[in-house]
Amino acid sequence: MTSQETLRPAVHPYPGSLPDSRADNPYGNMFNNCNVSFGVPFATACAKHAEKTFHATHVFILSSATLANSTSALSDLKAVLGAKVAGVKFGFKAHTYFSEIFDTAEECRGLGVDLIVTLGGGSLTDLAKMITLVLANNVHDAVELLKLPTMVTAGTVPPAKNPTVPVICVSTTLSGGEYTLGCGATDDRDNQKHQFTFGAAIKLVILDA
Repeated sequence: MTSQETLRPAVHPYPGSLPDSRADNPYGNMFNNCNVSFGVPFATACAKHAEKTFHATHVFILSSATLANSTSALSDLKAVLGAKVAGVKFGFKAHTYFSEIFDTAEECRGLGVDLIVTLGGGSLTDLAKMITLVLANNVHDAVELLKLPTMVTAGTVPPAKNPTVPVICVSTTLSGGEYTLGCGATDDRDNQKHQFTFGAAIKLVILDA
C-alpha cells in the first residue's frame, strides 16, 4: 500500500476568537499555526517541500548529535536533498547560546541559505528561529541582538523584522516550540536567558510516518 502525505494546519480553523493566553505579547497571540505534514517518511516529505513549497536551492541542516552519530537520519536527509545541501552542523549546546547563533548565522549568510531544516528538537528549534531573526535584522553581536524586542522590552522598542528564511522542523521531542512565536536564547557573557518576540519562522513541521 502506497503511503500518502497529509498536510494541514496544526490547528483547524477555530470558531470565534482564540482564548486569551497569558503568553500573549503586544504583537498578538504567541501561537504559530504552521502546517504539519505526516503520513510519509520525513526525508521524502522534506525533499518534496524543499523543492515544491519553498523552491529552495541552498539548504542548511541543523541536526542533533545523537541523530547524526547514532542513526542514518542525517545521511538519509542529505541523500534526498542532494545538491541542495549547502551546509550541515550538529553538536550544539542546550539553551541556545548567542555565540552559536551568531556563528551559524554567519555561515548561512556566506552560503546564501534560503531554507533551514532542523533534525531534532528542543534547543535546535529555538536555534533555527534565532538564526532567522538574526539574518532578517542583520544582527552580528549581542549588543545588536539585545536591541530587538524581548518579552520584557516589547512595546518599548521598535518591532523586529520578521524572518524571511523559512524553517522546516523534523521534530523528535514534545516540547512544542515549533508551535510558538519567538523563543529563548542565552547570553554567553552572563548565562542570562532572554525571550525574544517576533513573527513566524517555522513554516512546516514534519511528523514521521
